[in-house]
Order: sequence, then structure tokens, then C-alpha cells
Amino acid sequence: MHAIIRTILGVTLGAALAPASASNDAGAPGPYPAGRTRVTVTRPDTTTFTALLYYPATAPGNGTPFDPSGAPYRAISFGHGFLQQPTMYDSTLRHLATHGYFAIATESYTGFSPNHSKYADDMLYCLTWLENASDDQNSPYYNTLDTEAGYGLTGHSMGGGASILAAARDARVRALAPIAAAETSPSAIAQMDDLTIPVSLISGSQDTITPPSQHQIPMYNAGNAPKQLPMLLGGSHCGFMDSYVIFCDSGSLPRAQQLELTRRLLVEFFDLHLREDQSRWRAVWGPDAGIDARVDLSRLKSGIVVTPDSPEAAIRAGATTALPFTIANDGHLSAAFIPVVESSPWPAGAEPAQTDETAPGQSAAAIARFSPPSDAAGQTAGVLLTSRWTRDHGTRGWSAVTVAVRCPSDWNLDGVVNTLDFLAFLNQWADAHPDADFNGDGSVNTLDMLSFLNAYNEGC
Repeated sequence: MHAIIRTILGVTLGAALAPASASNDAGAPGPYPAGRTRVTVTRPDTTTFTALLYYPATAPGNGTPFDPSGAPYRAISFGHGFLQQPTMYDSTLRHLATHGYFAIATESYTGFSPNHSKYADDMLYCLTWLENASDDQNSPYYNTLDTEAGYGLTGHSMGGGASILAAARDARVRALAPIAAAETSPSAIAQMDDLTIPVSLISGSQDTITPPSQHQIPMYNAGNAPKQLPMLLGGSHCGFMDSYVIFCDSGSLPRAQQLELTRRLLVEFFDLHLREDQSRWRAVWGPDAGIDARVDLSRLKSGIVVTPDSPEAAIRAGATTALPFTIANDGHLSAAFIPVVESSPWPAGAEPAQTDETAPGQSAAAIARFSPPSDAAGQTAGVLLTSRWTRDHGTRGWSAVTVAVRCPSDWNLDGVVNTLDFLAFLNQWADAHPDADFNGDGSVNTLDMLSFLNAYNEGC
């Protein structure tokens, strides 16, 4: 159904749903050069390990000066795959840094017998290292980390599975986007049910190392909304790395395209959920999600269901018209919602500003109000009725409504101005109904009848 709606929206919304400009293209490099350095992280038991830190820099390269101008920055911890070094993901980690992220990748557990649980802990210790560096007046990163925004986790294969384990242990983590995540010991699949944060399980349809049917799809099924599983069609397991390794697989999707798609998905997801950049919601949960033919996003559940009274509505020019809709909690936790109207070419808003707390399986009522000018008669537009959680302020549900603007005197909104409209207005005017305030002066009186008669005589 959403695929059909996206097709309609592509026609009716036009520029409002056009692809992002190059400056806002999440798949293209961001505004910062990327720097890289190696740091030493100390565990609580005083043992240490090294990690690669990627950061916004004044010039690209290794060891280049840090650029604090865009601070405070958000942080993402990355986990490498089995027997791999973080440098195998250098292009993706640098990409995150160009978009204004600290991306820190542990170099621990690269051998044949990794401990998945301890590896997950090391991913979290990397975030603690960044926190301590931001608190240290002698650090070049002093006071440059946004700790209030929470952190993101990602990782490939074993590192993707470990990122799930880590996210389930630490409330600091606000967004999780594993890549071709592998089942781990303890079970990452089992841990999915403990997560209450947005999750994007990026996968490749031709992955023969961690086939989606055995790894990412069971993870998705075990998880709670908000969740999604972007499937890169033709993507392979090792296509997520910068170069081929022996005994690995390949797919029909070229590596360069697979990496570009992955980087775009990561930046869009983390921008929305760590930065609360609402311009990204369309690509993550909205009408642009999965619009790229190379990505199958049929598995997507925001946990928010928006249902208008009708997919088509008529409103009067020169008046404010209310369109009711409902917001259902299809998630597993109680939450309040923030209703929003988007893509309206006319002044519009939604009420209430925030709904009451709504239990799972329950719904809240909302109203969209439109105020097209008098000269808007005859216009039609596709409008989005949306709602987002108060829990993370990024996840949204949405529905499209086609709104047609009728003449000011088409009182019954049937598309024709005739005696029925006069009688309908007369009844409301006689009852001093607020809707009969035709001239908008705050009262219903003779002036409203005269204004209506003038418009009625003009017809359409």
C-alpha cells in the first residue's frame, strides 16, 4: 500500500518530495575533512586495547588537526567483523567523520577466538573513552562531545551482532544500525527483544556468510518497533568492506554502490535519531524510505499508525477546515505522540501539540487544520499527516491525504455551488455556528450573510 502511495505522492507533491540536494546528500561526503588517529582505551580492570578514532578535521589524513568548529559532535562506536581490522571499513568510518561524527572503532578481538560479550563491552568502553576525553581540559577533544544526545552503535558481521549485545546493556545508546549482523554468543537474536531504541538492520540479499534468513530476519522478527531491515538487493557480506578478502563472497551489486548505499543509510538514520534532524525522517521512516530501487524496505515498522478519516478530503478556500485523524500505538511501550502536518502548500497545523500517554494497542485523536487563501480554489495537493514519538522525537508514522480546495461558497464541499450550499450556510448562520463566521471577524452576523451571498453570486 505504501508503495502505491509513494507513486501518488511523487506526482502530487512534486518538489516537496524531490531528492535531497548534493549539500544534504547523506551518501556524499559531508562538509568536514576526516582525520584518523589511534587511541588507547582502558577497561575498568585496567587492561587496555587500542581503537581507531575518526573525527572532523581541518584537513584529511592521519593525525591531522581536529576541527572543533562544529562541536558538540555526536559519537558512534563501530565493531569490525571476524578476523578483520577496522581499516577494512576505513571509507565508511571516514564518511561518518565528514558528516560531523566521532566514529571510534575498537581494534580488540581480531583473532580466531573472540569473546562476543567482552567485545561488546569494548565497544561501550570506546564511548566512555570519548566521554572522558571531552571532560579532559588537556584533551584536543575537550568539551566537544554531545553526551546528552546519546550515542549510536554500528558494526559489521560479528561487530554488528556485538553492537546489539552492547545496545541492550547501556542506556546511553540511542540508535542502533548493525550491518550484516551475525548471530553471537550470547544470542544477539534473543537480545533484540530487550531493545527499546530505533534499530536499522542493514543487510545484503546475496549475503552467503550471514544469510538474512538465518541472521538479520530473525533479529528483525525478535525485535520491537521502531525497527527496519533495509535489504540491499544484490548486496554481499563482504561488499560492506572496502576490499575483497579470501574465502569471502560477492554479489551482483557493485561494491562501490553497496558502500555508497550503506553510508547513506547510516548517516540518514543517525542524523535523525542522534541529531533530531527532522529533514531525514522521510528517508528513514517516511515516503522516501526504500524509494531507491536497489533497497528493499518492505520490513519496516515504526510502531506508529496514522489513519485519516478519508484518504481524500475537500476544504474551502478562505476558511479553516478541520480534518480528523487517529494515531495508534502499534509499539510495545506507552508513549505520547506529536502530530505534524507536512507538505501542505497552504497554512496548516495539527492539534493537540502533544497527545496524552497512549498505551500499546490504543489510539489518540488528532486534528489537522488547513487555511488555504481565497484564491486557492481549484488547487489540489498531496499532504502528509504524520506523528512522531515523544520517546525519541525521530521515529514517525505517516499517511498521505489528497486535499482539494473548493470555492468559498461551496458550503457542502460537493464541488458544485448551488442552492444546497445556500441552505447549508443559512442553517449554520441561523444557529450562529462558528463556521458561519464567513468574513472571519470573530462573530456571526449580517455581515457574514452578505459576504457569503457575494461569494455565492460569483459562483466558482
